Formats: sequence, C-alpha cells, structure tokens
Amino acid sequence: MFCGVLPLPSATLPSTTHRQLYRFSSRSSENSVALFEMCMGMIPGKAASPTPEPANPGSTCFTASRLNGTTFQIVEDDKFLEMPIIYAKVYPSVFVLMDTGCGGAARDPSVELRSLRTFLETVPVKDNGGAPLNFGGERKYLVICTHCHFDHISEYHDIKFVETDGSTVWASDYDKDYLSPTRLPSTSLCDKLDIKTPAYTVTNWCSDGQQVIDSVGHDLGLTVYHTPGHTPDEVAIWDSRERVLFVGDSMYQHAPIFLFETQSVIRYSESIGKMRQLVRLFNAETEQRAKISCSHITASIDAADFLAEVDAFLYKVVTGQVERKGSSDMSGHPRDSYSRKDGGLEFQGRREYFEEFLASKKAMDSIRKRQIVEQTS
Repeated sequence: MFCGVLPLPSATLPSTTHRQLYRFSSRSSENSVALFEMCMGMIPGKAASPTPEPANPGSTCFTASRLNGTTFQIVEDDKFLEMPIIYAKVYPSVFVLMDTGCGGAARDPSVELRSLRTFLETVPVKDNGGAPLNFGGERKYLVICTHCHFDHISEYHDIKFVETDGSTVWASDYDKDYLSPTRLPSTSLCDKLDIKTPAYTVTNWCSDGQQVIDSVGHDLGLTVYHTPGHTPDEVAIWDSRERVLFVGDSMYQHAPIFLFETQSVIRYSESIGKMRQLVRLFNAETEQRAKISCSHITASIDAADFLAEVDAFLYKVVTGQVERKGSSDMSGHPRDSYSRKDGGLEFQGRREYFEEFLASKKAMDSIRKRQIVEQTS
C-alpha cells in the first residue's frame, strides 16, 4: 500500500475528483517526485456518471518503459491513485512479474484495456522494439508477490496468471497465516475499500534467501529475502545479473512509508539493517554498485545510499529528533507521522509500535550501532 486506504470523513475529502497527480522519471533520484499529495484516507476516483462513458479505443491504464537490459517497469494509473510499479523480467523460458497491480481499476473510466495480462500479451511497447512484452502469452508466468496489499495482487480478480499451464505464484513463507483465505480480505485491505478480495493462490512458498528457478530448474539469478515490517509477508528480490534490489513497499521517496495494522517498527528496522548488510556484500563483489527499485515512485537509484538515508531518518525518529504529529486512525488507535523537512521521507504508524521500539534496548542498540558504523566507514 502506498496511499492510505482508511476513508476520510466527508468534510475532509478534496473538492476536486482526485488529488493533484504528478508524472515522474525513475532514472534518477533528482527527478523522482511526488505522484500526488499523500493522505491517510482513500482518495476517490472520478465520480461515476449516470451513463457509462464510452470506451476510448486502444486506451489503457498501463504504461511500460525499460528499466535495464532485461527488465521493464509498468505503471498502472488506477482510481485509488496508488500508481504501483510492476516490474517485468523477460527470460527465454519464463516471464517474471513482481506484483500484478490494482487489477485494472482505472482512474479514467473511459479506458478500454484494463487487464494487465492482455496488456502484456497484445500492446506494443516502444522500449521493446514496438512488440508486446509477452506476445501472445508465449512465455509462462512466474509471479513474485512483494506483499499482499490490494494494489500488488489484484490482477488475480480479473484474469489469473496461474490459469496458464505451468505458471506459478511465489510469496513469503514468513507468516503463511497472514495470507490465509480467512485473513486475506483484511490483510490485503480489500475489506476497507469494499472491493472483492482476489483469488490469491500461492503455488511456491519462499524461504528466506531462496533462489528463484523456472519450471525446469533453471536458475534465474533472482533471490528472495524476507523483509517484514511494512507487512509480515514483505520480501525483497535481488537480481544478481542486473544488480538491482527490488524492495516493494519497504521504502520509497516523497510519500509516507506505512507501519500499521499488525506490522512492527522493530521488525522494520531489522529488515533495513538486513538489507544494508546484503547490499554491502553485493557491492563488495564488483565495482558496479547495486541499485534499488521500489514499488512506488522510486526506481534505479543507488541502493547503499538510499538504505543509509532511510535508516538514518528512522534513527532520528526513534531518538526524538523529528517532530511527531499525532492523530487517530478509524479504529481510534493513536497514530503518529514523522516527516523529514524536505519531504523526501516520511513514516506513519501506530504510536504503540514506535513506543515498543523505544522500550527495546536491543532494537535501540542495533540501530545506534548501524549509525556509528556508517559514520566510521
């Protein structure tokens, strides 16, 4: 989840049909700008008209561009203004997707093509030589879910990728119960949006550090790491060939990083420390520094630098160096937000999770040690 999804009181809703939306370039950190003014409530899409608008022939809510030699980034322009980035990697034997987006819930009601799978298999992409990314579905799908929020798994609601023979869906085995059919309406946030929960079927449960292979056992050069914090099932995916760490919603720029529901700031901090250590090892392997790509806004920036930036800001938050702005969520639980002065980073979460962190000597010692190591390295 990128934007908040808890409904705002009607008096606080914007007068326009949606918040101001920004385009962004993911090629550099300087050009990664806010997609929209963030809020902690669901932002309504364009109001439905009494008579459905006619479809605009050839239009789609997806745009695709090349991230690197084997990877494309697909942005979905959805009515929730999540604008998820779906990453696609093309192999000779398989088509890898990292998440599947909002299920074609287009912001523009006149959009004709709303299915991600149809987009992949039929729509020409300029950065792919004018050809669809997976023409005619010639490659089987391997979907890796960074976490189970609705804006990352909802394509299953429309066309299931696992309907293709031999296609698979991979997800974290850190807390399987979190992804159970009885809990998924809540953990995916679909119940808060009053939308149908996708038929989310995991075929491959990922252990920490698991290598991703295709159906015949070929190593794809991808490794899945457990990174709980934003959600218990959050994962990061290391692409050793392109040297990119995909981190889902664990972090991004210019919008709040959410730590709500059953999440933990302690686990989040541990995952940041874990990813920092992994990137140090990756960078020691070669002179080509690792990049990081997130599921919203931010893509292809220096991994070590951004992780250090996020870690340093979290340290300032838990040591009282950042102003706390308090409020309450829809359940009445106190929540706090902490924003960096330049707006580049922000955390929002339940107050009890930040207080739990402060009360943990182990957690405080660990994050403090990481800052000392950073200063002396």
